[in-house]
Amino acid sequence: MFREIAQGRRPSRRCLAELRDHERDALGAAELEPGDAGAYGWSWRRDRSFLRPVRPVVHAAVALLTAGPLDRIKGCGTCRFLFLDESRNRSRRWCSMEDCGTAEKIRRYVARRAGRA
Repeated sequence: MFREIAQGRRPSRRCLAELRDHERDALGAAELEPGDAGAYGWSWRRDRSFLRPVRPVVHAAVALLTAGPLDRIKGCGTCRFLFLDESRNRSRRWCSMEDCGTAEKIRRYVARRAGRA
């Protein structure tokens, strides 16, 4: 779904319906608890099902989908990872500089050196 958004397309109705159903399930297993700043938030601490690790992820996906910023969802130029571009000028191109960014810069450097030789 977020790959579609990163490519400027809308997710299918089927994907949206699946996410809605997963969110319904996640919230059915959640409890509202006070947070650090006094506001309440969803918690899955008492959930003992095998889906517990996935439920906060589903909830975060729905929060991102409904509140955005969707225009900052991008795909890495080297691998298939998606990321939220939080750079000031929206120029981030890789999932991380340590992984894909460094490898891509090395690849370009070697190509330039080979072109000069």
